[in-house]
This record gives sequence, C-alpha cells and structure tokens, in this order.
Amino acid sequence: MSVGFARDDAVMYIWADKPKWDEATRDKWAALVADTACQTVLTEARARKEWRYDMYAVTIVGNAGSSRFLRWGSAGSCAD
Repeated sequence: MSVGFARDDAVMYIWADKPKWDEATRDKWAALVADTACQTVLTEARARKEWRYDMYAVTIVGNAGSSRFLRWGSAGSCAD
C-alpha cells in the first residue's frame, strides 16, 4: 500500500500495487482505506490551515500500470 499527493488537484491517493485479491477482499480493503483516508483529510484540514488536500481516492494499480479507482470522496463526506 502506498500514499501519494496530487498537489495541483489537492487529492491524497492511496493505492495497492498488483493485488491478487478476490472481489470481496478488494471491496473490504477499499472500504477500510476510504474510511481512514476520509478521517485523515478531515482531521488534517481542521488542524492545519496549510493542509490543502480535502479529497482522497483509493485505487488498485494493475499489471500494466493501469488504475482502477475503487472509492473516492472529500473531507466533507465522512462522519465525525
């Protein structure tokens, strides 16, 4: 699992490289990561004015480098 930031788009990306999970495992992973990412961007946005990443995206990177986005959202979409 990796985390990166798209500075110009203000997006925090979380991805797994070439996972060999079945669909159910992938969905569980994506849900857990999306919940954590949402809380992270919300917490950071509230704590620091200079934090500019209010969106997140969870993706799987495939063998050919292609991405499959599983979840995405913004700080305003998660529960406190």
